[in-house]
Amino acid sequence: NNTAYGIGALDAVTTGDDSVCIGKDAGSALTTGERVVFVGALAGDGHDTEDHNMGIGYNALGGAVAGGLVGGGGTAQIEGATDLQTAAVTFVTALVGLFFAWMNEKKKEA
Repeated sequence: NNTAYGIGALDAVTTGDDSVCIGKDAGSALTTGERVVFVGALAGDGHDTEDHNMGIGYNALGGAVAGGLVGGGGTAQIEGATDLQTAAVTFVTALVGLFFAWMNEKKKEA
């Protein structure tokens, strides 16, 4: 199972599974790569068979990358982050902000 949102996101996937790509052309070349998370326009757009990678932000991990830091032996990059700890804090902070923005929208709809 994969999740894609955005024009061209995950549009080449064949047998790759358990991936999430959000943004225009995020993970657009991914075919058999598995367990990747790409968020942002062009994030991970050159990955095709690489597994266990995470890129967040415009063109994060653009081009193919294998090996590195994230669980399962992948690589992580978050726009503006200089190390994995900063990347993790940046990611969680962004998610919290998105959650509260979503909650405010739901309140307006109610």
